[in-house]
Amino acid sequence: MANVDAPQGWIATTRVGDYPSTQGTSKYLISSAYGTAIFAGDPVILHATDGTITIGSADAAKPVGVFNGCRYTDPTTSKPRWSNYYPASTAASDIIAHVYDDPYQQFEVQADATFTTADIGDCVDISYTAGSTVNGRSKAELKSTKATSAQGGKTWQIIRLSEDPNNSDTSAANANWIVMARLHQYKLNT
Repeated sequence: MANVDAPQGWIATTRVGDYPSTQGTSKYLISSAYGTAIFAGDPVILHATDGTITIGSADAAKPVGVFNGCRYTDPTTSKPRWSNYYPASTAASDIIAHVYDDPYQQFEVQADATFTTADIGDCVDISYTAGSTVNGRSKAELKSTKATSAQGGKTWQIIRLSEDPNNSDTSAANANWIVMARLHQYKLNT
């Protein structure tokens, strides 16, 4: 059966080891001048100069985590607002992002091509597509380019096939996989 092509970005699932996954988030700032929308499920990185978060579009970038919505004072109504996504260039001065930043958090994510169980352990990067402004969800997927030799500087490591019955056909594109950040801002990486 073919997999359903419905990317949802990175969805927090479990945690490495025998620890409970609280799926807690930490607070980070987003610059009101940042001109790219960030959707729930998008991996994010720390900006090199000001410590705010930005979308983690560069291959082999060390993510600080995965975006899970934001809150800010709406510049039009002056009322507090919660949003599943950060609208690009929001003119608010108090934008707080909520980020899954546990370096051992695992995520379910769809692949943009056909991966097989032979790819478990390999590392991949992100394939970005603009998310949905209707539901605020990311449409990012695992990029089809895999690295096996010294992991090739790729950011996300494939842990196992998802248990999603609608997206577990490894003979077709768009299967869902469980991944974890191999490169992470809060891990000692070489």
